[in-house]
Amino acid sequence: MEVDLCSHLKFNGEKFYWDSTITDLKVFVSCDLKLTGRWSSPGGEVKTFTSDTLVLKWHGKTNKWITLSGSSTEVSELSQTLQSLCKKAEENQAAIVEIHQTLPTNNGKEKPSVHLAAPTENQTEYSVRSNNDDKSYEDNFASIENQLKTLESKFLDKTLSLANDLNNLKKYCLNNEVEGMNILRQENASLKVENEALKDSLYTAKFALSDLNTKVKDLEHEKASLTTTLKILYTDFHQAHEARFKQQDPPIVVDNNNHANDESPSSIAERDVGNCLSHTADEIILIPDDQPNADNKVCPTMQKRSKSGKVKAKPKSQKDNEINRVEQQSSKQNSNAQRSDKSQSPKKKVTAVLGDSIIKNLQGWRLSDDNNHVVVKSFAEANCTDMEDYLKPVVRKEPENIILHVGTNDLNKSASPDQIAQGIINLGIQINQDSPQTSITISEILPRTDKSNLLIKANQVNDIVKKYCDQNKWGYINHKANNATCLNSKGLHLNKKGTAIIAKSISSYIINH
Repeated sequence: MEVDLCSHLKFNGEKFYWDSTITDLKVFVSCDLKLTGRWSSPGGEVKTFTSDTLVLKWHGKTNKWITLSGSSTEVSELSQTLQSLCKKAEENQAAIVEIHQTLPTNNGKEKPSVHLAAPTENQTEYSVRSNNDDKSYEDNFASIENQLKTLESKFLDKTLSLANDLNNLKKYCLNNEVEGMNILRQENASLKVENEALKDSLYTAKFALSDLNTKVKDLEHEKASLTTTLKILYTDFHQAHEARFKQQDPPIVVDNNNHANDESPSSIAERDVGNCLSHTADEIILIPDDQPNADNKVCPTMQKRSKSGKVKAKPKSQKDNEINRVEQQSSKQNSNAQRSDKSQSPKKKVTAVLGDSIIKNLQGWRLSDDNNHVVVKSFAEANCTDMEDYLKPVVRKEPENIILHVGTNDLNKSASPDQIAQGIINLGIQINQDSPQTSITISEILPRTDKSNLLIKANQVNDIVKKYCDQNKWGYINHKANNATCLNSKGLHLNKKGTAIIAKSISSYIINH
């Protein structure tokens, strides 16, 4: 077999050639050359054998030549081995041809046996038999070669079929993978949208709860203040009437001896009823509950009589003076109580922070302190035009301060920086017209990184608005500490760090102003 495979290897002095099939070449490399490695097909008819130290390429049935590459030592040794095998194969082939030429033909008789020694180290012996044996050997060899070619063809066909099936399977898997990834991406995007909506709802609920808690605290303070006021008023009222009863005249004494000058009982009753009515018209007559026989009591005027049976009426001017003095004392005590109550719980200044969704995470109760009550109102996707309507309910309550943070949603439109700045200024002018006593403060537009051109536009708007605020003595809040690290992944809204920084800026401004 060695001689047969080596006979397919040729050398022309520069290149090696292999004129048989790739199957024979694989057997030759594995069995004759004793090399271990891996075969591959980089493309076309080229077949490549790769070992640890060298690479052997056969360029197919068309070119048939073999190239070697790799370690220079290994390539040199393999080249020498191949040359020696080529030389041995040529010598063996020449010996066989010479034997066939020297054998006589005896018309079917048996040819003599010839013993030859191949010029190799193994000293292979060949036995030459008759022409019939040689023909049978050649026929068997041709049959085996045809079978090998048939097997090789079937193997290649099967390999190609499996390769096609594998490619189809890969395409199917890739298509399913791409489709599955697209579905997962869509579901992920929808979940993100739902998550953002839930976050917004949660923030809105938190803000509403915070406002309700603030209102409850205010109502509790107001309730305590009203309770204190009622207690003071009740005490003053009780003390005033006790003093009034103490200052009444002594009981009227009737002189029964002087009947000549007495008036008739009917006229006395009529006069006493009239005096009682005139007396109650100016003051309140109380009958204490702790005195027995209260049903038999009559108004004090009817009891004021002289010993002669006549009623001694108190001068009207003196009575009026006493009433006025008691009322003045009561009103003075009430005013002192009110001033004391006001000094105990001074009124807080109300500051309204109004703007777009940039301030949606600010919490008014966190910005408030003992002297300032802060209310935060954010309106999602609101621009300057929208804020004209959102301002009205807040301005109607006339807060002491209004801080505006608007303009972010106007940057993405076609309006110029001058137009956006004028829209912000017009909001301040509207507040000044509807509530002149309200101070106006503009919070500058924060940087955004979702679009590169919007950052420059925001800075231009801020410069124009700041210049106007300085000229008209409006407040202006600068947020220089905010940068790209203060924004969320979309580059528009604030993250926790950005929210904390803008809250600190606004809180410091409110405290210092």
